[in-house]
This record gives sequence, structure tokens and C-alpha cells, in this order.
Amino acid sequence: MKNAIIMFSLLTMLSLSACAGGISRAHAETTAQALNSVQNQTAIPQTGYTTAVPAAYQAASAQPGTVTRLDYESRDYVRDSAPIIKTAYVYTPYGYDENDTDTRYNILYLMHGWGGHAGEYFEFTETKNVFDNLIANGDIPPIIIVSASFYNANSNTDFSSSIEEFRAFHLDFENHLMPAVEGQYHTWAASTSDEDLKASRDHRAFGGFSLGSVTTWLEFCHDTDYIRYFLPMSGSSWYYGTYGDFQIEKNVDFIEQLVMDNNLDERGYFIYHAVGTNDAVKSQSIMMADEMLTREIFTPEHYVFYLNDGGYHDFDAVQEYLYNALPLFFREEGGESTDYTTASKISEVMNDPAFGDYGRLLFPVEDYYYSGDTLGNLRLTWYNGIDPDTTVEIVNTLKHRVGSGETVFYDIYTESIQTPPWRS
Repeated sequence: MKNAIIMFSLLTMLSLSACAGGISRAHAETTAQALNSVQNQTAIPQTGYTTAVPAAYQAASAQPGTVTRLDYESRDYVRDSAPIIKTAYVYTPYGYDENDTDTRYNILYLMHGWGGHAGEYFEFTETKNVFDNLIANGDIPPIIIVSASFYNANSNTDFSSSIEEFRAFHLDFENHLMPAVEGQYHTWAASTSDEDLKASRDHRAFGGFSLGSVTTWLEFCHDTDYIRYFLPMSGSSWYYGTYGDFQIEKNVDFIEQLVMDNNLDERGYFIYHAVGTNDAVKSQSIMMADEMLTREIFTPEHYVFYLNDGGYHDFDAVQEYLYNALPLFFREEGGESTDYTTASKISEVMNDPAFGDYGRLLFPVEDYYYSGDTLGNLRLTWYNGIDPDTTVEIVNTLKHRVGSGETVFYDIYTESIQTPPWRS
């Protein structure tokens, strides 16, 4: 019955557009308030399985981004703090104009694993294609992506030396990498002053794979003043301990205290933690997730843990994590998800994380009651003359209300209400 009521609500709005030639925004917003259920920024289950990357997203895009090498001054924090030159690679989205100082971009920093190097994320053609297609298809706003390294020319890349390198990386990030990148590219930081970099934290994310995932957890431990969104892929926090001595409970205790001490519940943060079911080092991620999920403070709007079913410790899995996580980032002011258009697929609306489990109920649950694959060519069995612009207006209104923290769906039946006899 609840499914029927929710479906009827949207069908009613669509039928009004058919019978009356369109409805006002005020009417759409009023009707939106009478629907049912999600109110936080993630609006997805706290645990679950990732969705496979569609083949079309791995193919070359007609709107490719550009990758540029950036050499910047830093210091060798592991050895003697001597001046050094480090390298990062910067992805700018299709249409980025260095002379356009009015348009600002969210930014994602990515870190490789053991033995990796700067630019690694862009060397896998399919991974770069995923970035291009996520932007071109409107799944995420245009974004700047930085593929950096915790190594430098003096580094040893054996495992124990690598641990020393990534433990010191936050100093490079705070003092050198972030100012170098954001002093040149048009991010939301008004300047490279510490004050302005901190003021733009809502528009900054950090992620990494394997030892890059461990680095991501350390960035959370050191740099939540600068970063709001985190994507640790196949790895746990080693703030205390190391490989084989993970000290999971102590690390989660520390993170919990950090959240409380820094008022992060109010300031906002979001961690998308993921690992593959066939990943050779999955145990540390699963143990950490199990411990995080026992703490009431880590609610779904702040922490989620997703498994890649069949995923290994490789860049195929990384592509899937990026494809699933990035649409959940930058959903606050100045960085909300791109609006739907008449070209948006109906399946995209149904599966939008903003609507949680209710997106599938915005349209008839039986596909023989409707036809078409986009909002522009949607057709309903019992209605004629559906106005595509009104359809787009309705779903965008619902999405905007969810994004602003409002409850836009309401349960009007309880589990105790019996099934009507004609349904039994």
C-alpha cells in the first residue's frame, strides 16, 4: 500500500501536467512535502555493495579532461627537511579555462599505494575515462583531481621506508602541495592563506588505495580542518600500529575523540570506506568497519562501508569505488549534484543515492505501466501529453529539498496496518 501511495503521488503530479498543461513550482514543492523519507546528505544504506562501472563509462568520452604535470617546492620531511622538488599531476575537466577566474571547482586529491608514483591514477585509461564520463553525464560537477605521491627523489620504496614516507605526507600536503595546486588552479580557496584553505574545506576531498588508503585515514587524523570528504579504498587507519599490528579499537577510539574534540558532527565530514570481497588484505578494512559501526557517533551521514563483490586488490576495484563514491561528495552549498535534464535517464533518478530506497517508487514499480528511458520521453500507460519540463522540475525539486536537509518523503502507513483484502 505504501508503494502505491507514493507512486500515486508522483503520477498525480504528472497527470496534472497532462490535463492542465503544466503545474507551478509552488505546487510541485507543496506536493513534494507530502511524499516520504530521507533527510541527510548521504541518503544511502550505511553498508552494502558497490555497483559495477557501466562499460560506457570506461569508454573514451567526447568531452575528455586534460592532465598536466605540476612540479612544486617541498621539503624532505622524512630525512633532514631539506628543500626538494616534488611532482604531482593535475586533471582539469573539459572546458576548464585558466583565464576564467569566476568559475570555481571542487578538488579531489588521490594517493597511490606501495611502490606507486605521482600521476598513477591517470595512467589507467579506463580510470580517467570514468572521471570524464561522470562529469559529462552529470553524475558529478566538473572537478579538479590531483594524483600526488608520498615519495620523492630521495625516497626508498621498500615497505618500511614507505610507511615513514606516508606518515610524513600530511606536512607536504598542508605546507606545499595544497598551496601549490590551489594557487594555480581555480578551486574554492580564495587564496593560499591557511585561513582561506580552511574556509574552503567543504570543497575538498582526499582518497587513496592500499597504502594510499592508510594515508587517507592519516589525512583524516591530521587535516579535517582542510578536508571534508574522504575515500579510503582497501586499508585501515594506522595512526597507531602498522601492518599486522592494526590496533583497530585504539585507532577508532582516537577518531571518535577527534570527531568530538573538533565538532565535526556540526562542521560536517563524510567517509566512504570500501574494499573488495576478494581483496588479499581485506581483513583490516573489515575489522575497522566492524568497530566503526559499533559506535553511535558514526552515523550514515558521516561514515559508510561498502564491499565490492568479487573485487580484488587492483585498479579495477579502484574504478568501481570512485564511480560509486564521487557522486556522494560535494553535495553541500556550492557543490550540490548536477540537476536532472530531459536527457537524464529514468534509471538515474530511480538509483540516485539522494532518494535512498525510495527512488524506485517515484515511477510505476511495474515497468509495463510506463515506457521510455529518459525524463524527456517518459510515457505513462493511462496518461497522455506529459510535459517533460514539468517532470524534470518535479524530480529536481525533490532532490533539492533532500540536499538541503529537508524531509521530503513521509511514511503515512505503519507496519501494523493490515493488507487490504483485495491484496491478500
